[in-house]
Amino acid sequence: MAGGTQDYLGSRFDQAFTQPNSAAVDGRMKAFYLFAALVGAIAPYAVYFGYLVYVPGSSGALSLAWGNPIAAATLTDFTISCLVFWPFLIAESRKLAIRHWWLFIPANIFIGLSFALPAFLYIRERRMANVAG
Repeated sequence: MAGGTQDYLGSRFDQAFTQPNSAAVDGRMKAFYLFAALVGAIAPYAVYFGYLVYVPGSSGALSLAWGNPIAAATLTDFTISCLVFWPFLIAESRKLAIRHWWLFIPANIFIGLSFALPAFLYIRERRMANVAG
């Protein structure tokens, strides 16, 4: 009896997490990634330019990034996230034969991870749909 219950629960777990995605779910995720990339490109610069208006001449911006433990922890977290993103980007791009994958690295550096990651995930979803279809 215990084996039957375990098999039932195992199969229910497998069904819940391994069902193939429908086209509607794929489309919603692509739309979400595209929206997140747009917000991720605009929001950080809006904050940064707001800072420039408040404090003209951002010569102290980098020192402020490390200026207190909370800011330093946030910047450390961001840096580690970027360093994790790049190998993921390269591996997924090779696996799915995504061309021009390298453009996401300068996008990450000059725009930010909040743009580069969802933009890559959008391209990745499109590529997976093309490969599957």
